[in-house]
Amino acid sequence: MRGYRNLQKKQRELTRVFQFPFLVFLLLAFLLLEFTGCGEQLLSNPENIVEKTIRSQKKMESSHIEILLDINISEPEGDVITSVSSRSEGFFKAPESMQMKSTTGGKTTEEIKIGKKTYVKPSGSLRWTEKDESDSAGVFVPVDAASYLRYTENLRLVDRKDGRYHLEFFVDMEKYVGRVKVPGVDASLFKGTKAKMEVWIQEKTFFLEKTKMSFSGKIKELGMKILKVFINVEFSDFNEPVSIEAPI
Repeated sequence: MRGYRNLQKKQRELTRVFQFPFLVFLLLAFLLLEFTGCGEQLLSNPENIVEKTIRSQKKMESSHIEILLDINISEPEGDVITSVSSRSEGFFKAPESMQMKSTTGGKTTEEIKIGKKTYVKPSGSLRWTEKDESDSAGVFVPVDAASYLRYTENLRLVDRKDGRYHLEFFVDMEKYVGRVKVPGVDASLFKGTKAKMEVWIQEKTFFLEKTKMSFSGKIKELGMKILKVFINVEFSDFNEPVSIEAPI
């Protein structure tokens, strides 16, 4: 029984990395790498595209966000142990505000983050409550995210069409999770695992328009069970008027 409870605890930790509000922060931070001192290179160079994207985030005042999240934990033989799907939609507003509504298993939770304060309205409730700051990842700020990630591998430009750059790369998950310090999650759970990222960037504005992350790996702490994650995030309505206020 004790072993089963430990397994359940590890499963909750792994799932938590990819659940809202962490997933938005995680996905956006993947893109904003530190490529300083690259010089004025042609934009066929993916490092230079990323560098210009970093600078362009300073001009992003707001955006609409849509998120699709699927998490699956299964036995090596294929039998599914846990499966979670989530759909989220909301807005980001500079400098440090985010408002999201997330539906998982037919239950909808609303969350508002303003700076270091987080407010939650659980499914079925009419009341907002303030969340403990120690259990919060904070608000994603595009300008600051460049300091979080230096762990990409095999960055490449896939194509350039329809007014967008399409980039692809891999991320060392143990180093990343350890860097962002997701509350309650041990980075060693992801030792030796990598996530594949794809991003689409607007050619004219260099705003991030779409991201996809796919991850599949055997997790030792789960008895070598297989964790699969797919996340799709889309951004639109850049710099349109948005109002996000504390509900209480």
